[in-house]
Amino acid sequence: MRNLFLRRFRAGRLITLVAVITVGGLLSAVPASAGEAGPAVHSSAAGGLAAGSPAAAGAGASADPVVPASDATSGGGPASGGPGTANCRNHAVTSNFHEHQRAGEAILPLEQLPASAVSVPTWSGSFTSGGTAYPFTMVGTDPAAGQATHVPVEIIPLRLDFAGNGCVLEDSGMAADIEASPLFTPARLRTGVTQWLDEYQRSNFWSTVSTTSPGYHLILDPSDIPAVTMHVPAAQGIVVFDPTINRTEGFVDQDWFYLQLHGLLSSLHVSPTTLAAFVPYNTFVTVGNPNGCFRPPYCAYAGGFHYAFPSDNNPHAINTFAYATYLDLGTASPYDWGAYVLSHEILEWAANPFDHGTLIQGQAAFLSNTAPAWSSPYFNDPAPGACTTVLEVADPLEDGIAFYVPPDQHTLADGAFLSWFARQSPSTAIGGRYDMGGIFSTYSTAC
Repeated sequence: MRNLFLRRFRAGRLITLVAVITVGGLLSAVPASAGEAGPAVHSSAAGGLAAGSPAAAGAGASADPVVPASDATSGGGPASGGPGTANCRNHAVTSNFHEHQRAGEAILPLEQLPASAVSVPTWSGSFTSGGTAYPFTMVGTDPAAGQATHVPVEIIPLRLDFAGNGCVLEDSGMAADIEASPLFTPARLRTGVTQWLDEYQRSNFWSTVSTTSPGYHLILDPSDIPAVTMHVPAAQGIVVFDPTINRTEGFVDQDWFYLQLHGLLSSLHVSPTTLAAFVPYNTFVTVGNPNGCFRPPYCAYAGGFHYAFPSDNNPHAINTFAYATYLDLGTASPYDWGAYVLSHEILEWAANPFDHGTLIQGQAAFLSNTAPAWSSPYFNDPAPGACTTVLEVADPLEDGIAFYVPPDQHTLADGAFLSWFARQSPSTAIGGRYDMGGIFSTYSTAC
């Protein structure tokens, strides 16, 4: 399965963090060193985007002060360890995981959806780069139409019961904390008071929005349900305690977990016009059986993915969903990372809602919105220098920065704009930028 928000196990630490930035309720950014940077916090004067403060990728370190988040003494957000983890500490295990490259799938352009398909509202367009046209389908309506689109999002908290040791990972406050973040609760951002996804898309199509279509918006309407218990067989999941953040974390087999989510979409009767967001507490999926990840060849693990497949309840419907772990980084960070992975996945879902795997003439393939082959110093899936053609807007910056939006300390993901993928100069996005934080000084690097 593609579209994984991948992380790798480091010596004595399970989470690789990115840089965090804030500018008085608006946004600026500072990049972490590609691939290996420790967590950092950047703060500039209040009142607007700090002119010239973001360092461009490859342009050298920012002149602004960078404070290692390891100096912080407070916890990682309201979860504060998770009430469901109280009895898990005796099952502590430490290990080093090492990522290995997964077998590649051919990446092909997304096929045209049938006119009768029922799903989230979408529109289609295309861009041309190097003489080649790249069609795409995105969530919402064409920004040129200047309309507001509302999409329901159902947050489904997961309570994971691990049979191997009886540990239960849960936190009753996850859904409320995520809904209180700027992902769903409007905040003062650069284009106005709005949600994070709407801020991204309005900025992305700013040349149109700022002139002829100021009424364009893409708004998420969240709801949530009581936590759903998922029983994890001993052969499919393990629990580890990470002393560096003083938190317990779960790891489950990716393929097994995917089948469980597929089943839940059907049994919970989630409407295909709704994005389903499955949120477990500090639980990651492994590329390979998690019980084998503590010995060579080890394995990669991921905190989130998004996907689409035909509905089991309606042959003319297509369900889209995201899995995004609720990160609780404990003593490693003073910020609230609970909505961070979901913000990454929602940015990508909106720009590429129907990506999915399939078989074409017996060969595995991955169908997706595509772009000219690109690489980024902040994209390391499956290894540094990786090259891909998928139009996944948060991946080029997944090891780069995160945004901190005061006053509630929520961190949210950065996203590259369409001009970055299309190699347009100048960029047609807000301020001539190529991403929300201004990390990229130019369009994507060919590979």
